Amino acid sequence: MLYPVWLKLAGTKCLVVGGGRIALRRAMTLVNCGARVVIVSPQLCAELLTMQERGDIEHIAARYEPFYLDDTKLVIAATDRRDVNAAIGRDARDRGILCNIADVQAESDFFLPSLVNCGAVQVAISTGGASPTTAKALRQALAADLEDGGNRFVSLLRTLPDSLSR
Repeated sequence: MLYPVWLKLAGTKCLVVGGGRIALRRAMTLVNCGARVVIVSPQLCAELLTMQERGDIEHIAARYEPFYLDDTKLVIAATDRRDVNAAIGRDARDRGILCNIADVQAESDFFLPSLVNCGAVQVAISTGGASPTTAKALRQALAADLEDGGNRFVSLLRTLPDSLSR
């Protein structure tokens, strides 16, 4: 069983290592939470470049080195290299920093739920890392239901395999 928690990250340095689509999604969520997001990557996707130009994120155009973890409270390892992501996880653990490793959830300290925002209410959906695709489908169904009062979410829940519906 996992311990659910909402972290207050406003003004907190959060490191994202990687410059692609997964790093983008993680960075956007962190920025929306008010975190001070630092991206370490030799290159950035176009959307991350736009975020940098707007001043939403800080970009360090370099390969990962352990000293980038200094003064960091949370790190996301989202590179396309298994060895680099594993090293980030080890370095973060050695420093007591919470780490999410995008390519191997079993090595992560936490999972990122799929979120539905309804005004001041946020609903987090998680499969504990077992099926991010299922969590995304449930999020989409719940968001659509909340918009039009349907029952797609409940119908989708009834189709889940027993291993996910317990």
